[in-house]
Amino acid sequence: MSAEGRFSRQEALFGADGQRLLARTSAAVIGAGGLGSFVAMELAHAGVGELTLIDHDHVETSNLNRLVGALPADAEHRRQKTRVAARMIAAISPETRILTIDAAFDEQAARSSLHGVNVIFACVDSDSVRLSIAAVCCREAIPYFDLASDTGEAHGESWYGGRVLFSGDGERCPSCMDLLDQHELARHALSEAQCEEDTRIYGVGRDELLSSGPSVISINGVVASLAVSEFLKWRTGLGCPAGLLTYRGDLGVVLRAAEDHPGECFYCAGWGSTRPSPSGVR
Repeated sequence: MSAEGRFSRQEALFGADGQRLLARTSAAVIGAGGLGSFVAMELAHAGVGELTLIDHDHVETSNLNRLVGALPADAEHRRQKTRVAARMIAAISPETRILTIDAAFDEQAARSSLHGVNVIFACVDSDSVRLSIAAVCCREAIPYFDLASDTGEAHGESWYGGRVLFSGDGERCPSCMDLLDQHELARHALSEAQCEEDTRIYGVGRDELLSSGPSVISINGVVASLAVSEFLKWRTGLGCPAGLLTYRGDLGVVLRAAEDHPGECFYCAGWGSTRPSPSGVR
C-alpha cells in the first residue's frame, strides 16, 4: 500500500513536510487504558513513526466497554494492555515501530524508555502518577499532553467530561493549573497506619478509595481526539495547541482556559534542569 496515497487527505491539511515530521516522531503513551488506547489508535492512523506504550496492568472484563482493540478473549487470558494496544497498532500501521513496557511508571524500565521521545501522552488515573510524569517531563524538557476524563456533581447536578493540558516549554503543568486532588497526593505520602487514621478522620471507606468511577468510551474518545488534534496541529506546524481544553459532555461544549501562566511553579521552573547545555555545563 502506498504511503503517499494513504495520507493524501491528511497532507491536504498538514502538507507533505508535516506528514514526514509525523513519520519521524517518537511518542510515548503512558497508560494504555480507556484514554491511552484511543490515543494510540489515532496516532497509528495519523502515521506517527514510533510509539512506546507503558502500562503494568492487564485487561479485565470491566475494561471491555472502553478499551479500544480489546476482545473478550483478552480479558479471559488476562493479556497485558500494552500488548493489546500493540496488536491494534500493528494491524493499523505495520510500519510503525512499537515498544511495549509492561511496568508501572515509577519503575526504571518505564522511565528509561522515555529518553529520545518527542512527546508524551499521560493517560493515567492516579494524580500521584500524573504529578510524577509531569515532574519527569519538566526535568527532561519533554513536551507532554496530560489527559483526564471525570465525572462529578455541582449544585445538585451531575456533570461529566474531561480535559487536556499541554506543556511544550514549561509554561504550565497539572500542579500550577490546580488540576490535582491534593487529598490523594497527601495520602500517597502517608504510611499504612497514617492512611488508616486519615480514613477514620474523613470517614472514607477503603472500598470507596479503591474503586473506580464511571468511564464511557465516547467520553474517552472525545478527550483523546482533542489531545491528538492539538498534537497534530503542534507537531506539523499548523498552529499552537491550546494550553488547557475542558470538555463538558453534559453541556455539549469545549472550553478553552486563559493562556496566562498562573505564576511561579516548582515543577515548571525546573524545565530542562537535567539536560546538559550545549557546552556540557549546566
